[in-house]
Amino acid sequence: MAISSSYYINAPSLESATAVFTDSALTTCALDGFYSDGVISREQVDCVLLPQQTCPSCSVVYELGYSTVDCTDACTQTTTTYYSNCEELVLYYCYLWVDQAMTIEAPAGFYSDGVNCYDYRFPHSGFISITPCSEPISFNCVSGTCIDPGDGSGTYATLVECEAVCSLTPVTSYNCESGTCVEVSGSGGDYINLEACEAACEPPAINVNCTIYDDSCTPIGSIVVLPGDGASVGLYYRIDTDIIYYVNNFTSDPYDHVQTMGTGYSTCPVP
Repeated sequence: MAISSSYYINAPSLESATAVFTDSALTTCALDGFYSDGVISREQVDCVLLPQQTCPSCSVVYELGYSTVDCTDACTQTTTTYYSNCEELVLYYCYLWVDQAMTIEAPAGFYSDGVNCYDYRFPHSGFISITPCSEPISFNCVSGTCIDPGDGSGTYATLVECEAVCSLTPVTSYNCESGTCVEVSGSGGDYINLEACEAACEPPAINVNCTIYDDSCTPIGSIVVLPGDGASVGLYYRIDTDIIYYVNNFTSDPYDHVQTMGTGYSTCPVP
């Protein structure tokens, strides 16, 4: 295995040198072996450098998916070729480049080889976390902070989605739907609280065409009944479920039949 150490040569570069020495006075020859400046390598035998050889690239090739969103997204992306200084991607010491010469830095973000996801922060930290792609990633908003429960059961599929709605004071508003107040997550509802919604939320109006009878139970006309209507031609009426009740003299007693409009309580069967 190669080791790095200080050596001295008798020329400006390893390419033009004839020997490698262990002292600056160039009096003690280095041991026989291969010496490299990272670009070329030359073998020294009996204090004589043999012809140079070009060093193979020191970069390691990786096929990785990339995302700026999160690991969930990175684990499903089509892979692209990247180059690293590490034979195994580990925390903090490994970096990525987009070219084999390792001169163009890969951007920060989330990278995945399909097995793991790597949260990458170039150039200061390298990979700051490694998460298996098989672990479901989701988030819950807990006391204003987005937390991954670790089992995929979170309300939000991505951190971005969670942070967009997660605050210290969760906001709930309401919509009136078919006479019922329904919660809306966030401030997008029509009513800022349940009390305001219930005060305004009523079932949709039902128009009913009803027959009017006289004291002898003879039909004498018809009226259109609306929920909440009051007196009409001396008649008080109301709607209870699907049954129309007619009660004269504004009496509140319900009857499942039609009352007359006179002063008495003669009844007529519901047709």
